[in-house]
Amino acid sequence: MDENKDLERKKRIMINVAYALMAIAIYVVVFRYVIYVAWPFVFALLFATILRKPTLWFSRKTHLNEKLSAGILMLIFYVIMASLGVLVVMKAFWAIVAWMSNFPSLYNNDIKPFLESVFNLYENYAGKITDASYLDNLGNGFIDKLGSVVSSFSTFVVGLAKSMAMGFPKALLGFIFMVISSFFIAMDYSRITRFFMVQLKPNQQQIAVSTREYLGTSIGRLIFSYGIIMIITFCELNIGLRLLHVANPTVVALLIAIFDILPALGTGGIVIPWIVIEACSGNFKMALGLLVMYLAITVIRNIIEPKIVGDNLGVHPVLMLMSIYLGAFLLGGFGIVVLPFTIIVIKKLNDSGLIDIYSTKYREGDSENEHREVLLDKILKRKKTKND
Repeated sequence: MDENKDLERKKRIMINVAYALMAIAIYVVVFRYVIYVAWPFVFALLFATILRKPTLWFSRKTHLNEKLSAGILMLIFYVIMASLGVLVVMKAFWAIVAWMSNFPSLYNNDIKPFLESVFNLYENYAGKITDASYLDNLGNGFIDKLGSVVSSFSTFVVGLAKSMAMGFPKALLGFIFMVISSFFIAMDYSRITRFFMVQLKPNQQQIAVSTREYLGTSIGRLIFSYGIIMIITFCELNIGLRLLHVANPTVVALLIAIFDILPALGTGGIVIPWIVIEACSGNFKMALGLLVMYLAITVIRNIIEPKIVGDNLGVHPVLMLMSIYLGAFLLGGFGIVVLPFTIIVIKKLNDSGLIDIYSTKYREGDSENEHREVLLDKILKRKKTKND
């Protein structure tokens, strides 16, 4: 009898593990591959959902029907977002491309003379104990090789820019479908959501409604959390750049702080190339100052981000830190945001009792669990005694 129970328990564990692995595999496939194909419709639904409450408010205030109100607000939304987006993206993109295109001349004018001076200095001290011709050939070979690498890198960046320009029509087509779909979804939001809701069972409907509410609340809290982080980063950058006597420190700090919020980029995307340029130009004092500032900001960011985000979203900082890391590892930069949201929704649904994935406390009336709880109390008391 006991053997049958043990066998059934093992079967149940294996089935649960198989379901969990299958769910994780489907999740990774959806958010790593499918989402990149269906992104116009995903963003269309997201924008329509975001504008739902403003649409209802605008309809009540203006006494217009919901469809017309949704169409007006969606048009205003796209005009504002498109204007800002095109302005920022195009200026940043072409500025980076132009800088990379001029990188070979920067190498010839600044980096190469700096490296030659370093090798000459090394030859003066090391030439007495080794063959000077060997050092000279080694230095020249290294400089020539580095020059070819720089030239190849510059060519790669220009080619990447051309390929992105060639892929612009595809992106434009997806943007057009997103805009059209968002108008249709926003104007018929009630009918569309009602259609999908009636396909679900009552408990599934409750889970869907709760998930939408949790996502809406979490997005607001996430924006608030990263707003706090951006302000802290901006203050650190502003102080550091002022100490380094950088021109227009407030503007530069603001631009870097905004760039720091972008997934998988961060402050290092601007500061690290800046450090390299200053070092190669011979300005070692500025390079060292920027390096110290960058390390301080990175350490503080890694400490406060899990704490601030975790506290505002009701998730333990360790779990939030793990979800950010695994999201980046499994899904790329997109996963830094998606996986934490998934963890938050699962936790909220589990805490509310709508799903039962894990237990936070032992169930009453279960003798086995009560026995385990007694053992746990003994372990905790024993540890507490040792610590005392």
